[in-house]
Amino acid sequence: MGGAVYVYPSEQVPDQRELTLVLTTARMESEQILEQLYYGRAYPNGLVIVDPQDMASVVDDPDLLWIARRIKAAEDLRYDLVGDREAQQRVADFLDGVSGQRRGLEDRLRDRYGAWRAPIYDPERGDLTFTRVQVTLDRTAIYRAVEQRYDAAQFRRNVMQAVESRATPPTVDDVRAEFLRQRSFAKPVWQGRPSDEPIDQAIRSLVTQARLEVIRGGDERYVCGRDPGLLQRHWTVAVPPEPHKPRFQLEEAVRMVVRDRPQGTTVREVRQHLQQAAAQFPDEVVDAGRVDAHLTDLLSRRELETVQTGAALQGPLPDDLVVRPSRPTAGEQPQVPKGPESIRFGPAIAPQIRTDVVSRIDKTDRLSQVTVSYRATLRGDDLKAYADLVGLGERDPGDADLSISWTLRDVPVTDRDGLLELLNRLPHPHICEVTVHLQREEVA
Repeated sequence: MGGAVYVYPSEQVPDQRELTLVLTTARMESEQILEQLYYGRAYPNGLVIVDPQDMASVVDDPDLLWIARRIKAAEDLRYDLVGDREAQQRVADFLDGVSGQRRGLEDRLRDRYGAWRAPIYDPERGDLTFTRVQVTLDRTAIYRAVEQRYDAAQFRRNVMQAVESRATPPTVDDVRAEFLRQRSFAKPVWQGRPSDEPIDQAIRSLVTQARLEVIRGGDERYVCGRDPGLLQRHWTVAVPPEPHKPRFQLEEAVRMVVRDRPQGTTVREVRQHLQQAAAQFPDEVVDAGRVDAHLTDLLSRRELETVQTGAALQGPLPDDLVVRPSRPTAGEQPQVPKGPESIRFGPAIAPQIRTDVVSRIDKTDRLSQVTVSYRATLRGDDLKAYADLVGLGERDPGDADLSISWTLRDVPVTDRDGLLELLNRLPHPHICEVTVHLQREEVA
């Protein structure tokens, strides 16, 4: 089967912090598994138990015993034949040849096994029982059956439990270990092999959703609301306080959407723009009521006005109500852009630029003369990624910092989606300063 496999009760099964494959010589009831294999272990969820297909004990099978005795006798004989290479080769062929005894034993064992004893946890009663999932006696096949048992949602739930159950926030390494301690947790398998990858993916997903944060030290102490990238075992995982969560400034976004459309835009279009912009902020819900409340407030303060006369400004606003920036006072001429309009975004961090782009530019607008300027100062782990480039090599950067500044002119993007894709690729999005200049032309 490859890798360490333990036969119970013939062998002592070690209590180790990794998934451990265990073959039982006879079927075991749930209570027996708990009493004989689970209780008293630090890592009971690390056990992957496979038992025979029928009720008879494997060690009572006369055919298996006969093959096993022949293998044992041949192995003993081989030691007695030291120096006789021809005789040793005949013994090796007898054991490991095409029709060898070991292959015969493996084939016979495959006929007798098996089923993976998959744990089922009842949260109401706190009980753990074991069902039988049919598997072939093959290491990869067994682990693939384990992998298919658990989905990404369960790993996310278990990660949240591992973090929220602790008085002190755990490290990434603590969370990984908890999956082998807790009997109710998913067993971590990735692509048919034991791996921490599904745990790490769950942590990264929850951090991106701003349900968790990772604290890694350095200038940027915490990461919340974006993918933290490759996790380090010593980073701390915690539930983020409200100030650490990214926030969507709805009122300012309403102003920007309407301001960039001086001829007027419908309430329906304002809602759609803001819902698209807010999609980048986890757990942020921008419903029609919130948008209408801000529009009503801006209308009452005369920052905005309606095209229609006598429009009711109480309760939900009509979808086709047209709003626009308030017109200049008497004697002033309104500035109406003709042809391509020059727009500047920033300087700001990349996520804010993305939000502003979605708020101010339509998907159908045509863009040209796009220029992107980027500045960032890197320290600590961020600087390590450029260690070879600046000659640091394997040395710890210590208090050193690296200033990066560049300008990309005539960027080959012509629409909003292309610009957003470029912004998504910028490195260090939360510690950089980005400025974008472009020409926008509305397309009817």
